[in-house]
Amino acid sequence: SSILLFFIFCIFMLIMVGKVRHYAITVFIVIILALGIVANPSVAKFLNTNIVRSEAGLSGRNKVYASSIKLLNSSSWLIGGGYNKSHEQLEQITGFSSTHNSYLAVLIRGGLVLFSGFIFALMYALRNILLIRKHDKLMGSFLLSIFFAYIIYSFAESQVIFFSSVTNYVVTVFVIYLPLYLLNNYKHTAQSGTR
Repeated sequence: SSILLFFIFCIFMLIMVGKVRHYAITVFIVIILALGIVANPSVAKFLNTNIVRSEAGLSGRNKVYASSIKLLNSSSWLIGGGYNKSHEQLEQITGFSSTHNSYLAVLIRGGLVLFSGFIFALMYALRNILLIRKHDKLMGSFLLSIFFAYIIYSFAESQVIFFSSVTNYVVTVFVIYLPLYLLNNYKHTAQSGTR
């Protein structure tokens, strides 16, 4: 899923900066080279075993998703099952320490109340990114690509903004804090320039 996140980011970035046609030849050459490398049976076997992992299927995600919905139904849709309690219950039921879905993670821990705050924070970040894009198209496109990649990635992994792990903090920095700091800088620079 991390590799997929990177490719989603790259695709969005190319679309945002309008360089799809400019890089089309390079992308075409890279695809041809990649297909040539994958055509080697030992490389194809390595990729299938270690990266694609087709035999793993959904890696148990379908069981985790179903169990998360059951936990949510057995607790309160309004306030969830609690941050630690729902996490411990999910691990007891499935053996997995994560919901592998940011949206489900928020719902089972804090219900619709926390989910509303989560969506509000994302909309606030998107607004800030779009304002940054008016000041600096390249930086705005970079942040917008990160934002869209995160939204899609969140369906397969549980990396929730403002949650306490290191990876969640890194996501929070790139999705929330960096756009906020940059927008404040642009506003401050504009105000200083008008005085």
